[in-house]
Amino acid sequence: MKIVGMKFRNGKRWRTVVAFSFSLTAAFLLTAAIAQETNNSKPESMATSAVAPKVINIWPGVAPGSKHWKQKEATLHMGPMESIVNVTTPTLTAYLPDPAKATGTAVIIAPGGGFLFLGTDTHEVAEWLAARGIAGFVLKYRTAQI
Repeated sequence: MKIVGMKFRNGKRWRTVVAFSFSLTAAFLLTAAIAQETNNSKPESMATSAVAPKVINIWPGVAPGSKHWKQKEATLHMGPMESIVNVTTPTLTAYLPDPAKATGTAVIIAPGGGFLFLGTDTHEVAEWLAARGIAGFVLKYRTAQI
């Protein structure tokens, strides 16, 4: 058997690779469990972030490749779901936790929709994370013109 340029003649290397993979997975799960236990032991005093969200432009001025994009950004309402279309200015919105609750962990949240639209429920996720001491950064990427 040949995997990524390595020959496995007797299976010994294969067992080593598999054992190493399981060890990494176990270490990751243990770290996640400890972080969850630490967060669960803290009292929930607020439902949202103590610090107001801050919008950060990813590019100073017009983003590369979009200087001729003139479409106006809009929010579409499709039943209970909202979608943002025609995004030309990429941003990160930072939802930072109260410094007293901060765990030092951060998550970048990319909304679904591919290159056509952005879902809007990501801000609720970022607020939920910030209330638990985790910094949430919502990515607003450019979308195709509709």
